[in-house]
Amino acid sequence: SEVSALFINSTFGWAAAGIQSNAPAYGQASLGTMFDYALNDAFNILSGVYSTDIGDVTTDSSARHGFYFKLPKRDSFVWFNESQWNARLGSISSQLNLGFWVEEGEFREGSTSVSHNWNYGYYLVLDRIRLSEDGLTGFVRFAASPSDRNEFVSYFDLGISGRSFIPSRPDDHWGIAYSNSVLSDHLFQGENPETEGVVELTWQAHVGDGLIFQPTFQYISNPSGHEGSSVSDSLVAGIRIQGEW
Repeated sequence: SEVSALFINSTFGWAAAGIQSNAPAYGQASLGTMFDYALNDAFNILSGVYSTDIGDVTTDSSARHGFYFKLPKRDSFVWFNESQWNARLGSISSQLNLGFWVEEGEFREGSTSVSHNWNYGYYLVLDRIRLSEDGLTGFVRFAASPSDRNEFVSYFDLGISGRSFIPSRPDDHWGIAYSNSVLSDHLFQGENPETEGVVELTWQAHVGDGLIFQPTFQYISNPSGHEGSSVSDSLVAGIRIQGEW
């Protein structure tokens, strides 16, 4: 989601908790290929296959530079398929993404000896929801996967962001987002799994040429995701400083 990129908590990142594939992500890449075909100005189809073997950065020198140059020693891959539709409903426009992923490998049912050769999941993204002409935009995402081989059964988040409402700071942006992750009662039998939630409020302030200060305030409910856990709800505050030259 382009809109969710404003937020600092990693749950609002590219895959969130709902897509539990071992696909390469920021920080470590691997070999893969992607196909992108535009049927028309409003509809795209994307498909990509990637190796899930990103190497061991502690023992393999070829994996220490952010990209694993070797072909995998075992058959292990993940296949993503997605359709993108630029939709419009009255004055509200958005991009609707529908997709699924399939991964080959060995996926155990928790600590048991039962394993599966495949994992898979589905996701939906409503992105760049333009709610007003003055820059108010939003996003909604949902993902689901089987409970017998994934820690999270489903994931949901949404958020909005907008331009600064302070006349003297027209380049600033603000945002508020919420996420909810549902843990698998199949993998966590006897541990009373429940949900974990995150609320984030952030403000991106342009304080000079190429210098951005972004404070963030986050409330995390039930951080362990389990009923009766000794880990209490948490309030987190921080700041990200970004420089561009």
